[in-house]
Amino acid sequence: MFTFYLIQSWNQAAHRLLGYSPQQAREHPFSLLYPPGEVIPTKLEQALALDYFTEQTWLIRPDQSRFWARVTLTAVYTGEEQLAGFAVLIKDLTEQKQFEEARQAYQQYANQQNQLLAAIVEKSPAGIALFEPILNMEGQPIDFTYKLINQANAATLGLTIEQHFNQTLLTLFPQVKGNIFWMKLVGCYQTGQPQQLTGHFKALGFDMWIDGKFDKVGSDVLWTCLDISQLKKAQIELENQLNHLQAVKYRLDTDLGRLQLAEKEVVRALEREREMNTLKTEFVKLVSHQFRNPMASITLKAEALKRFSERSSDRAFAQKVAEYCEQVGRDIHRLDKLITEVLFNERLQAGQLEVRRQRLNLVAFCQHLIQQQQVENETYQRVVFSSEQSTALLWTDPILLEQVLDNLISNALKYSGGSETPVEVSLTQAPREYALMVKDYGIGIPADAVEHVCKSFYRAWNVTEYPGTGLGLSLSHRIVELLGGSLAIESQQNQYTLCTVRLPRQEVS
Repeated sequence: MFTFYLIQSWNQAAHRLLGYSPQQAREHPFSLLYPPGEVIPTKLEQALALDYFTEQTWLIRPDQSRFWARVTLTAVYTGEEQLAGFAVLIKDLTEQKQFEEARQAYQQYANQQNQLLAAIVEKSPAGIALFEPILNMEGQPIDFTYKLINQANAATLGLTIEQHFNQTLLTLFPQVKGNIFWMKLVGCYQTGQPQQLTGHFKALGFDMWIDGKFDKVGSDVLWTCLDISQLKKAQIELENQLNHLQAVKYRLDTDLGRLQLAEKEVVRALEREREMNTLKTEFVKLVSHQFRNPMASITLKAEALKRFSERSSDRAFAQKVAEYCEQVGRDIHRLDKLITEVLFNERLQAGQLEVRRQRLNLVAFCQHLIQQQQVENETYQRVVFSSEQSTALLWTDPILLEQVLDNLISNALKYSGGSETPVEVSLTQAPREYALMVKDYGIGIPADAVEHVCKSFYRAWNVTEYPGTGLGLSLSHRIVELLGGSLAIESQQNQYTLCTVRLPRQEVS
């Protein structure tokens, strides 16, 4: 019925809410406000049939950001009862939707916690009961209702849980009023202080040793107890054997003395270890700093030597000097990367690594990093990148993420140097996360080493001929966790290695 539904007027409130100026919106289809795929004529037909149509839906702004809104379409007629168009009322419900989603998530969490608590109480070996007081006009407890009781407590009293449910204490056990159990229960309720009840409980037809405690929880009283009858029997038996254990006691006292001396030595050793760790951290920082200064000097001098040799008439000599300078540059780069990894490791262990998140297009980030490395390092010509989408926005720390991606690609290139198949870097998108994958077809990781390769300084037995420290994957694993993601490694020896970084998606405006 409706083939054209153009916007004719647009107020400033609509401009502020939706981002389109009156000039931008006028004479454009009403579908401009909706994500692709929305069936606008159906909405208008319903509004015409019922005089108005209301829904809650996603609307879209010029920057393609979405917000949740209530949209009301009302048919507008001329004085001659001719349809003039439709009035649109839009209200932003984004905060309300976020609140409702948060409320539902909290309710789900609370239900899970309640179920967990109920399971813990039910399976607990300790007897548990929750008493709700029945008060008189003066506010004094005259009885208590069983609000909760688990199987362990019910079994101790010789009854079932159902027999206790919504029954009062004095109804089930009228003899208890006035005894030590009653006094402790009332005392806990009135003072709010915990009351211990441990001893030989002989009443109501029961003869047992219990170790129990009353705690006030809100306006209720929680009773927890253990049947320690068997323990007491064992204790009595133990006491009967004490006369035969004097020699053992002497040896135990001697061993205890030795244990105390050993404990003091352990404390001293731990203190020395803490001091050594502090010294190690400071030493690493000092050595790294002292290394980087001469490294920079060596790099500059190598570049100067290369430029100087270019003036030589001996071209073989100049070429050899240039090769040596390039080798020095590669060695300096490798040493600088090693120092960076060691410093990253120290900062991670000391909890000093700070995450600085910013808006990032993961697709452009990967493309730029690979292109930059391809200019500086010819081995990166073997890296190919693919993505299911052109834009993948998230909040993350680009410096830390660059460290991870560079580590993974460097490893892939190093351990697949003899393969003609390129290193594949790919990005996929799921509803709640992005998956960044680096796959090579090199030597792979032995099956017994896969679960260990993310440990600091660990290296598999098949990589001894390759340079490295065993820190790259360990750092990458911990950095990804610091960013809220995960790193998974899959490999078949002499076939492939696949490293998958999963990063959670967030709303990025």
